[in-house]
Amino acid sequence: MLKKFRSMVEALKSPAQQIDPSRFNDSVAERTRWVPMKQGGASFRTHRLVQQDLNRMVFRPTFGVLLFALLFLGMGLGALWFAVAGLVSDAGAMKLGLLIPLVVGALFSAAGTYMVLNFSTPIVFDRRAGYFWKGRKNPAEVINSDELKCCTKLHDVHALQLISEFCSGDNSSYFSHELNLVLGSGERVNVFDHGNQEKAFEDAQRLAEFLGIPLWDVSEG
Repeated sequence: MLKKFRSMVEALKSPAQQIDPSRFNDSVAERTRWVPMKQGGASFRTHRLVQQDLNRMVFRPTFGVLLFALLFLGMGLGALWFAVAGLVSDAGAMKLGLLIPLVVGALFSAAGTYMVLNFSTPIVFDRRAGYFWKGRKNPAEVINSDELKCCTKLHDVHALQLISEFCSGDNSSYFSHELNLVLGSGERVNVFDHGNQEKAFEDAQRLAEFLGIPLWDVSEG
């Protein structure tokens, strides 16, 4: 109940951003939603844009976000090692004191593994293949690209949308900045969501130039 009250207070302190899509003078913008696709985001930069060659750009995880994920994984593995070592030294006898590090270790290890895999997932824009995709499979090299979870033909991408979300927790508040692809239908596909507005704008601008499409920037913070 207390958390719900706090969230209501924060919502009153920071009302949702009002956006008039007519400013872009584009009918697709009128069909596009102007609220974040994903809730939460991050208070720091999670990805950086790298140009691999003339026809390919990729978003790679930053050193900071990988260190953050590896820290979780390391703490989890350390706790598991402590628990297992205790069990071995006591000839396999289970003690209540070892149950806590065993559970905590398993949870942190699972969380760390998930974050490492999630943040290291390739985010690719390939003009030669003609696709954007998130994943380790090039859609142009599979029999049925529709079976892939996140891929879009580049000629279907009409614009880039950069939008912000105010995130508030018990101990901190921050803006997270979300980059989305806007398709000709007005549908959106998420690219990234992180907390560094300056770098988010720089990467979005470079990507828009690379793809030859407009950037609709309504980020704030």
